[in-house]
Amino acid sequence: HETTFRAAIEALAAIEGLAGHLVAGRRGVARLRRQRAIVTALSGVAGVALLFWLLPRAPAFAGASASGSLDPSNSPERAIDGDPHTDWFPPDGELGWIEVTLGKSRAVNTVRVVLGNPPWGDRGTKDARIEARWNGIVVKGVDVTLPAPQKGDVVWFDVVLGAGKIDHVRFIPRSFYGHGAALAEIEVK
Repeated sequence: HETTFRAAIEALAAIEGLAGHLVAGRRGVARLRRQRAIVTALSGVAGVALLFWLLPRAPAFAGASASGSLDPSNSPERAIDGDPHTDWFPPDGELGWIEVTLGKSRAVNTVRVVLGNPPWGDRGTKDARIEARWNGIVVKGVDVTLPAPQKGDVVWFDVVLGAGKIDHVRFIPRSFYGHGAALAEIEVK
């Protein structure tokens, strides 16, 4: 009879597994409803996160312009190409400016710049003004003194800007190290 008894117990366990919520009583049904509500809510949150991740976003920058460049290999677009080993710099001994257009208007808390022109380190911006602009109007400006570029190193420097909604950031060298001003890369956060 032991074999028959074990088969009956296993069959009962299988039936309870399949229809347990129907015979579980009020507490079991309430627990099942809570579980389903939690799973549904988590699925909704995951779906929204997935959509946010999949939907196209505006790029950080729409373009860059400058007062001038030493030559085409140092154009202003090189400062926003994501490669800290490419750079913009004005003609030797000149200061000039570079302005980046944001992909969409937004608040910018921090501007990050790569100093000098790695890996050579023979030029770099010493003193600069960083301006946040909205429709051509300066809404915030910060003056900074940057450390001398180091040969071979990519050095990021963070500048707290704390600007509300803006559409452009202008980097204006005031003095320089070596042959002239330089900006290898710029990011906004």
